[in-house]
This record gives sequence, structure tokens and C-alpha cells, in this order.
Amino acid sequence: MNSNVYSAPPTTLLLSGGRSSRFGTDKLKANLGASRVIDFPIMAIAHLGGVAYEAGRSYSNFPQVPETEDKSPLSAIAIAWIHIRARHSRDPMGLLVVAGDMPLLTPQVLRSIAYFPSSSNVIPYDGHRQILASRWSCRSLDLAIELSSIDPDIPTSKAIAGPTVILDNCKWRTSGLLSPFSDVDRPKDLKRIKVTRRIL
Repeated sequence: MNSNVYSAPPTTLLLSGGRSSRFGTDKLKANLGASRVIDFPIMAIAHLGGVAYEAGRSYSNFPQVPETEDKSPLSAIAIAWIHIRARHSRDPMGLLVVAGDMPLLTPQVLRSIAYFPSSSNVIPYDGHRQILASRWSCRSLDLAIELSSIDPDIPTSKAIAGPTVILDNCKWRTSGLLSPFSDVDRPKDLKRIKVTRRIL
């Protein structure tokens, strides 16, 4: 495979929809220091470079994918893929999908996923497969469209199809610290992340 394929990052999709039902209020707007939770993945994506879109509520300056607010992750990814395909030729590396509720993600972590030399799915593993912080192949994105048309609430992981690289990096998690893929679902998650950021 031509190594030039990896000279630029894949197109990135920031997910900022959802209902935050377990958090009680909009978790992406929750304060984390002087910033919002979502500001950290936005900054990591901006440092990565390349083309980026947002599916959800327009928290960033990235072009917005229409009709994705309050959609399930699977539906948002499917709608975004249709939208992006209509405007660009297919990216040989698919989409780098990044959830907006992972404030410990760093540009270095995203770069290791984005530039991994494979056209397969590239999914980090830190005890769990991190589907919403991974690179989706074109095959998986096409399956997401098919599955979401049947049932938008099908688990997102069901759309991962074909060859898949699992990045099981011992550096994802260090003793006493949270994984960079730690997400904010409940207020107690945010408290743990605040403690971790003070340590870091």
C-alpha cells in the first residue's frame, strides 16, 4: 500500500449529540477548569490537522453535519458519512471518530490512531474497545448506514466490519491515572477527571 496515503490525517468526525440523560445536564458544556468538557477533544482534533466535521450541537468551528442533534452515535456517524461522501471522494482511511465527552484525549493519542499504517479499522483498547475514539474503515461506515436504517439504536460496535487493528498500548493507562479514553457519563466521572487533570 502506498505510504503516501498516511501523509495526512483522515477526515475527523466529532460527535457532540446525545441527551446526557445520566449526567442530568449537558455534559459537554460542563466546566473543567476554565474550559468545557468538549473543548479538550476539539483542541486535540485541531492540533491533528486535516478536515474535521461535527455531528451534534455546533460546539466547535468545524463544519456541522445537518440533522444529527439528539441522534444515537450510530445514526450520527451514518448521516455524517453520507454527508461527507457527497462532498468529497472517499478517504482511503475512512473517518476518525471522536466522542466529545473524552476530555483526557491528547493530540498524541489521536495521532497514533490517525496515522496507523492500515486501511483497516483502527481501534484502541484500554480494557475495552474504544469504538468512539477510533478510525473507521469505509466498509464499517457503509455498514453503519445500513444498520441505522434498520434500527438507529443498534449498538455502535455492531457496525465494525472487516479487518480491524486493535491498538493495545500499555501506555494508554499509567498507575494511578485514568485512561485518555475516560468519558464523562455521570457527575462522578467528571470529578475523577478533574482530580486526574490536577495530577497531570
